[in-house]
Amino acid sequence: MNSDEKLVIINGEQYMKLREYLKNQSFSVSKVAKILDVPEVTVNSWKYGNKIPSKKNMDKIVEFTNKEVQPNDFYT
Repeated sequence: MNSDEKLVIINGEQYMKLREYLKNQSFSVSKVAKILDVPEVTVNSWKYGNKIPSKKNMDKIVEFTNKEVQPNDFYT
């Protein structure tokens, strides 16, 4: 696991980066983009850490990943 795909531990809870979550769940960028109703380029930007999701999209990501990916994961 490289530094972009590590688990994040916050207050004893483990969370994972979006990139790792998508890999573990075998989700394609196009499928996630459709589910979250955003362009594929946006999901790629989040996945590779080039952009941080808006509050609205962050909420969608947290819900979509069953809270396995948290807002703090985009800042570490």
